[in-house]
Amino acid sequence: VLSADNVELTPDADQTTGLVREPMAAAMTLPARHRPPLFYRKEAADAIFVAEVRLHDRSIRVEVTSEVSLAADGPHVNQELAYTIEHGRIQELELLVPPTLAASESLEVYLDGQPLALTDAPEPAEAADAAAPVLKRLALPEPQIGKLDLAIHYPIEVEKLRPETSVLCAVPLVMPSQGDLQHNIVLVTAEPGMSVRHSQ
Repeated sequence: VLSADNVELTPDADQTTGLVREPMAAAMTLPARHRPPLFYRKEAADAIFVAEVRLHDRSIRVEVTSEVSLAADGPHVNQELAYTIEHGRIQELELLVPPTLAASESLEVYLDGQPLALTDAPEPAEAADAAAPVLKRLALPEPQIGKLDLAIHYPIEVEKLRPETSVLCAVPLVMPSQGDLQHNIVLVTAEPGMSVRHSQ
């Protein structure tokens, strides 16, 4: 018994008759499905399979972790966007990219080590705020479901420091446009002799 990615089956053992649950037959070739198939052995001519059927809307959850490194060889940001996709596959992702990064050629996005290209989303009917994040689309190599991790890398510009001085540094971060944000963590590391303080 195979169900689509957005269909949940809960077998009713009391009303199912003439069928005995079996482990998966290893020799069988099955179409790709996210949900595992149900296997039964038929023991009666009038066997009946009964199950509760629930149809789910696709859900997307995202956990964002950003590592900001203020290194001597060049400040940079490494981000991980960890997606959990359920009840339906997706072919593309949408990201909100700060304007300074949207116009940069140094922004790199990877899926399982494979570089992916960001493309512009259709322009809104009304002109957007120049300081607002830019909506970008990311076509995936194939429809995805389950766990999916994006790795994003880019350099940032920081004003040169002098002894006993401080500068204000605004770090742009790429954020997901789809799904429910589960957490958003930023980790900052700096060279020895450099201190970092969060500005409220």
